[in-house]
Amino acid sequence: MKNITITVDVEEDCPPMLTSTRGMEEGLPELLDLFKKERIKATFFCYRDDG
Repeated sequence: MKNITITVDVEEDCPPMLTSTRGMEEGLPELLDLFKKERIKATFFCYRDDG
């Protein structure tokens, strides 16, 4: 069995051109479901800039 490292950056869609969070709202739940189904471990990096 091979070990694979997966990292996921969770941030706004293509900042600064877009300020939506569609990728997080629609894509992230699907990705989490896939990881759970396939028993894949991953590290998520989340950044929030309220300034």
